[in-house]
Amino acid sequence: MIKIVAKQTIREECVEDFLALCKELVAASVNDPGNVYYTLNANTKVPNEYAFIECWEDQAAIQNHMAQPHFQKAAAAMQEMLVGEPVMDIFTEAC
Repeated sequence: MIKIVAKQTIREECVEDFLALCKELVAASVNDPGNVYYTLNANTKVPNEYAFIECWEDQAAIQNHMAQPHFQKAAAAMQEMLVGEPVMDIFTEAC
């Protein structure tokens, strides 16, 4: 299993559009082959910071997800909404 935490800070004026876009992205992504879970989470301490927390069966599933039209559409649209660069951490189970 591969887990991803992808954090991004969204411009205040874009939050509503970001959340609508992400609702569609999450709904589609949970059905991608190899997906275990895929959620969007709001940081309780940092305003307008969100994190996708995802779990995938393997790297091939991640690559397939990133090639999907729903991911490509969302990733392109989000670029205009970001404050700074997103941060992505990738984890595998340690024990």
